[in-house]
Amino acid sequence: MASWLYYLLVAGLFVLLMRFGCGAHVMGRSPKRQPPDMPAAPPGEAGLSVPAKVSRPARLPVVALGMSLGLFLALTFVACVGFDLLFPAQAMAKVWIPLLPGFIWLSWGSFLLGVLESVAYGWYVALIFGPLYNYFSSAMAG
Repeated sequence: MASWLYYLLVAGLFVLLMRFGCGAHVMGRSPKRQPPDMPAAPPGEAGLSVPAKVSRPARLPVVALGMSLGLFLALTFVACVGFDLLFPAQAMAKVWIPLLPGFIWLSWGSFLLGVLESVAYGWYVALIFGPLYNYFSSAMAG
């Protein structure tokens, strides 16, 4: 019974985060207005607006990516610790020990270390992925 409750709680949290964090278009509804970065060209033959060609490739701001990924992973770690305390049979602590060096279940120092290492993993991804994405989007744009 506890495992069903665990999965329903995780699924509900995921739906709420996707709906309110990413917007209505993730849930199958299109936005009511056009995004500001996609200006529309004059209407085509069928009365449909065609997006104008973007003159430069999209670039990822690495600092914003690092902050958002670091915070995302830290909040995910905190949520997982909370789930492990609520549902000890489904605990992931055995998985974290090899992934988070120095992490031991569960003390305040270990918890803080886990949060800091989660933020560091987010920055690692941002510092590798962001510049690579920016390079390849510029190279493929011409």
